[in-house]
Amino acid sequence: MNIEETKALLAPLTPEGRHWVAGDDGLDLVIGDDDDNPTVGLGIVTDDEKPGAYLLASVLLFAEIFDAEEVDEKMVLERAATALGLPEGLDCEVGIEVYSGRDDDGALIQVEEEGELEVDAFEVCFSPDADISSLDPKLLTRLIADAPFILPSEA
Repeated sequence: MNIEETKALLAPLTPEGRHWVAGDDGLDLVIGDDDDNPTVGLGIVTDDEKPGAYLLASVLLFAEIFDAEEVDEKMVLERAATALGLPEGLDCEVGIEVYSGRDDDGALIQVEEEGELEVDAFEVCFSPDADISSLDPKLLTRLIADAPFILPSEA
């Protein structure tokens, strides 16, 4: 599936005020009419090893939403999947980024350390193994309408 075919598949699922722009490896969802607006954590990527286009959804979880002294990977994944509303049993590739502190501009600083550390936020990315044409259109519509996914909201 090429970029134009993918856009055509997503167009009827995308509400007014949101649109898809070409990114490095596929499409990125942006809010507003300006292609220069920041992406909102939802994209479509391609894979050189398998045909088709694949969803990539990310959620930012601030550490304060966890009611625990220590947080493990399972807790982070469960909270992220629940926040996105992904159906149980959906096979996904998953990535977790950990952030601690902020730079001078207020952006979160990614950490590479392993083990126990003070964490401010987790960014969790899910990419279902199924091509977007195989995913439930209701799920896709909701994900497109609800992005960005940040818990709790800093707004």
